[in-house]
Amino acid sequence: MFRKYLAALFVTAFVALFSVTTVFAQDTEETLDVETTDESAATEVENGGLPEQTFLIYVHEDCPHCQRVEAFVEEQGIQDQVEYVELKNNQENMDALQAEWEKFNVPTSDQGWPFMVYEDENGDETYATGDEPIIQILSQYNGIPYTAPDNGEDTTTSDSPSGGLGDSVFLVLGGVVLMFIVGYGVYSAASKK
Repeated sequence: MFRKYLAALFVTAFVALFSVTTVFAQDTEETLDVETTDESAATEVENGGLPEQTFLIYVHEDCPHCQRVEAFVEEQGIQDQVEYVELKNNQENMDALQAEWEKFNVPTSDQGWPFMVYEDENGDETYATGDEPIIQILSQYNGIPYTAPDNGEDTTTSDSPSGGLGDSVFLVLGGVVLMFIVGYGVYSAASKK
């Protein structure tokens, strides 16, 4: 009987370990949150005859990623090309951002700010989310040499009230507890026979 209990415990530990490695692999996977961009994020980009336009950027006053985009725009003197939409304490602007997310079918995991709407080189309306992708696109459209750092940091502030590693750990621990309960139930049922 003790062997059955050990087998159930071993299966539980294996499932928990697999869950943890899967979650951490997903959490550390780097993604570039730009719908239409060059794959190379660390190369200098130049203006290839791209049309001048106004970039609509949704920002939040307290967001460090938004502040970085705003600082870049000011440093480069391209404020006349950017229209900011402030989200803090403004439900109407939040609703407009939600509508943009729905229009572009932005995955929930990519819904955050800064969020930019612009026309790509083909004249099609598209979006970018996160400070690095937005700065890269603004650089490209303005012929500003720019090399994106490859530090793997998150470049958006999420719309969700919580998230990230804390939720993943909670989910894994819940799965471990559930598997332990199931394993004990299997052991108990087997030992009664």
